[in-house]
Amino acid sequence: MTSLSPRLQSLLEQALSFFVLAVLVFYTYVLFAEAPYAGFEWYAKGGKLFGTFTPSALQPGDIIIQIGSISIAELLEDVRQTVFDDVQPGDKTPIVVIRNGQRITISYDFPGITQNEFLNRLSSQWWLAFVFWTAGQITLLALRPKDTRWRLFVAFNLLTAVCIATSTVSHWRLRESSIVLRMGIWLSMPVYWHLHWVIPKPLASLPRVIWPAAYLLGAALALAEFFQVTSHNFYTIGFAAGVAGSLMLFIIRFISKPEQRFQVGLLLLVSALALVPSVISTNPSGFSSTSRYSLFFLPILPFAYLYAAYRRQLSGLEFRGNRLISLYLFFFLLGAVMTALVPFADDILNVPANTLFLSVLINLLIAAIAIFGFRPFQKFVERRLLGIPMSATDLLEHYSAQIVVSPDMANLARLIRTEIHPTFLIRQSALLRYDDQRLEVMDMAGVSSEMLPGVAELPQLLAESGQYRFPAKPGQLYPWVRLIIPLVISQKPVGLWLLGRRDPDDFYSREEIAILQALANQTAIALTHIIQTERLYALYRVNIDQRETERASLARELHDNVLNQLAILKMGFDQHTLSPHTLQRWDEMIASLREIVSGLRSAMLNYGLHIALSALVDDLNDRAEHGPTILLDLSQSDTRYDLQMEQHLYRIVQQACDNALRHARAQTIRVHGQLEPDYIELLVEDDGMGFEASRSWTLPGC
Repeated sequence: MTSLSPRLQSLLEQALSFFVLAVLVFYTYVLFAEAPYAGFEWYAKGGKLFGTFTPSALQPGDIIIQIGSISIAELLEDVRQTVFDDVQPGDKTPIVVIRNGQRITISYDFPGITQNEFLNRLSSQWWLAFVFWTAGQITLLALRPKDTRWRLFVAFNLLTAVCIATSTVSHWRLRESSIVLRMGIWLSMPVYWHLHWVIPKPLASLPRVIWPAAYLLGAALALAEFFQVTSHNFYTIGFAAGVAGSLMLFIIRFISKPEQRFQVGLLLLVSALALVPSVISTNPSGFSSTSRYSLFFLPILPFAYLYAAYRRQLSGLEFRGNRLISLYLFFFLLGAVMTALVPFADDILNVPANTLFLSVLINLLIAAIAIFGFRPFQKFVERRLLGIPMSATDLLEHYSAQIVVSPDMANLARLIRTEIHPTFLIRQSALLRYDDQRLEVMDMAGVSSEMLPGVAELPQLLAESGQYRFPAKPGQLYPWVRLIIPLVISQKPVGLWLLGRRDPDDFYSREEIAILQALANQTAIALTHIIQTERLYALYRVNIDQRETERASLARELHDNVLNQLAILKMGFDQHTLSPHTLQRWDEMIASLREIVSGLRSAMLNYGLHIALSALVDDLNDRAEHGPTILLDLSQSDTRYDLQMEQHLYRIVQQACDNALRHARAQTIRVHGQLEPDYIELLVEDDGMGFEASRSWTLPGC
């Protein structure tokens, strides 16, 4: 038999998916446009009336045994039988009920569509069918390979979608909905069993005849439902068997397959959280105004299955699935609060739970909490429960901003440890710098130096970079390494990032590898900048030291030679033959040279920074005789610092004061701060004219 071409197979798969979508749309239309708006909610199987939407003689708790000429027994015997056929609003229909053990016939006014009943249907489970269909469509379009697990997951979602869509109108028996629901349940039973046998991996090998026999059994029972040869409630056995069998397989897998406990535990936890709100909000009478809010917890189920089965193949969807945990917990708590608020509004505030006002109020409250509360809650869950300081996408932006201001290797390594490692739950890591044919360790966590490679092994490691390294591969270097990411600038390696064990399973997905590579690229740029900065800083210090040495040498030359020679020369002149003007100019020249010597090197630095700054202020006040007042406001300190540090601080204060004297037109210049053994603060402030930092300046000639 010739197999179908891939293109034809894909077309048939999409045709099936959109056929199911058409079924969902059709039964949704039936729910809102064809199903009778009878004014009450009831359960056809037992005839129990749960609640009313309009004032009438019917009461919650009544047991309906006949509607018009159709008895409940006839409805149960023939699931194609319908009620309220051709009944128009205002028509009277006799309804026979059992109330407190007595048989009562009520002439019921058929109300037709009402706001309360329409809103009740709008908040029912019809939309869940489209959620499961969406999960199936995602599987069809995005997930590969098309193996048994893939086909089962598609069937699981599409069959569940059909069952949910038909269940919304099955108690009215419209458009074969009850028949389709029962057939869907029997067809789903072997699919549920088979899916839970192979997800996330096959539990064990079975004889090949087992699953075909199970599907034949399901199909035979579905045909039996079509021809109504079974009892009216026989289909509930299929539903119970499907759920109980799946749960049993979960328990067996959890006990016998420890390596799969993460996926199994996730599915069990999500299933419990999704079903708990439905259980706790169910009224014993069977009708609850709050139970419909629990439906919002059920959509997590298909996507939890998808995540557990395909999490290593989801790429970007897997990354989003990790964050779905905090989103789900948020709405779980929000739903619990809303479930408590609705009875409160009904009982305390005396606001009927099914009024439009309450529905709008609750929706507005939910919207406000979601807008303003989700982001802080998400950060709390990620930080406190998952140990993630921020999301990977936020980390890219935050990390790029932080490394710009990272002045050294130590700060860069700190950023990697405190932000990247917790975000990706990394437990083993080594960041190596490659320079001048040697590897230098910048940072390592969870590993020892004996576990790190040498330069000779660098080419082989680079050949395996950018892809997940599966463990226990023959001949594998450094098996603890799961991912190798190169740090490259202009196609030249400047470093190597080795990543090993991480929570929960040591696996790095394609999406995470792409993000880590982007972080590595930013790290490579930062590393290059730090290296260049260190070199420039070293050159700058050499240049500063050289200039200070030259200035000190020039100061000694001027003081020891030039000033002494000028003094000797003055002593050789006849003081009586020189004019007073010449002597004044001579003294001014000597004073100017002494100022130059003092500016080149402060001799008072030999006695400490505080004394040198005091002498600087006194000297500036002497020079600025008719200028601004220069004040020194430093507490007395005998603390000594590194000689170069004292020299640099002195020069900074000196230059700042000179700038204020020349350009600020100030009346007062104040030098103040603190000189502590482990802390230095120096500020130079003036009351003169300044400039606007935001103003654009144009240099002359530009």
